[in-house]
Amino acid sequence: MIIFILVLIGLSLLILGHEAGHFLCAKLFGLKVDEFGIGFPPRIWAKKKGETEYSVNWLPFGGFVRISGERGEFAMVEDDPIGTADKDAAPKTDDARLFYAQPAWKKSVIVVAGIIVNFFVGWLLVSAVLMVGTPKALIITGVEAGSPAAQVGIASGDVVENFTDSQSFISFIDAHRGMPTAIAVLRNGKEIYLTVTPRVNVGPNEGPIGVALADGGTAREPFFQALWTVCAPRSSLRA
Repeated sequence: MIIFILVLIGLSLLILGHEAGHFLCAKLFGLKVDEFGIGFPPRIWAKKKGETEYSVNWLPFGGFVRISGERGEFAMVEDDPIGTADKDAAPKTDDARLFYAQPAWKKSVIVVAGIIVNFFVGWLLVSAVLMVGTPKALIITGVEAGSPAAQVGIASGDVVENFTDSQSFISFIDAHRGMPTAIAVLRNGKEIYLTVTPRVNVGPNEGPIGVALADGGTAREPFFQALWTVCAPRSSLRA
């Protein structure tokens, strides 16, 4: 339940950041923004500042921005239901601040701004996880067909018990080549005990038992180190 709530909060921040990117860019270009809302209606509270209304809503999932004229030119003639307005006329001075009246490059920048903010918000969220730290675990990410691991039923996705990093597990397996060796794995919440005999001789890109490993979880990291770790490539080792 806690993981679900954290995922919901993370997604909400991504959506809110996306809409904030559109909002800030539209304001920067001087467009008329009707409303910026946190969450989705029904509304809890709203306050108008200048020409923009800021609202807080009941459904806590992201937010939205309403840029005036974003639905197109014909949405702006609601007071002319019989179509007497001259739709071919050039925009009035006030109309020049509407979204539909902007050149293509400005529209593109406003749209892309949301994606750019998403990137940075996602980067910061992952960095925050690294700063808090997560429990370390050793995960099997692949099993070689016909290998000793495959023969005893080790599967991709199994979490190796009693080991928290790949190097210590590889050293353990290397020390037991040719000997029946007991290992425990966690699969779907159940602990499974298996006996595997590591190969004495291995070929290129093979390991003694024939599995690919990945280190899961992270120790707590300082802020700037966490920012870099997000971009650093992760390697996969074999045992």
